[in-house]
Amino acid sequence: MYFIEQITTLLDGLESPLVAVYFLCCSERLFPMYKAFSRKNNWGNEQHLRKIMNILWENVNSEAILSYEEFVNDINKQIPHVDDFDALETTIAQDVCICVDAALQALCNKPKTSLIEYAFEPFRLSICYQKTGYLDVGSDGEEEFEQLLIKDLRILSEFKYQDEDLLFIQKSDGVSLDDIKKTEV
Repeated sequence: MYFIEQITTLLDGLESPLVAVYFLCCSERLFPMYKAFSRKNNWGNEQHLRKIMNILWENVNSEAILSYEEFVNDINKQIPHVDDFDALETTIAQDVCICVDAALQALCNKPKTSLIEYAFEPFRLSICYQKTGYLDVGSDGEEEFEQLLIKDLRILSEFKYQDEDLLFIQKSDGVSLDDIKKTEV
């Protein structure tokens, strides 16, 4: 999707902690989907993933660089396997964990801005499943589906939120979860 490339370019121009804030904002919006998956399937530990997110938020303005190895195993333990659960729900729960991991990577001074696609994937998958009954349209219908996506209100709404996050992040010297929540009211 075109705007994913635009966002990636903007993220590439930000310092690592601000990239972390961006991915944490995405994680916050997607986290209710992880909670729903966890509760429905009685799997995973939503409180533990929330704790990891809170630790990352607390370290956004810190000079200390987090150890990736210290947290990555905890995040990985929260990632469900598609063989064990419904593919759509599982993939969405995985996407939430990927966004949390992307925030961690950025706080470890190893930002992977290309992971931005996972912040949109839950919406993309849901729309695809709703329209086709499948998680992927295949290569034959990809271009037509992309045109449909860029007009879908769910995608446009998420893009708007991400755009607001980026504008706020670019203007700020330091950011906290409370700061972000104040802008979303």
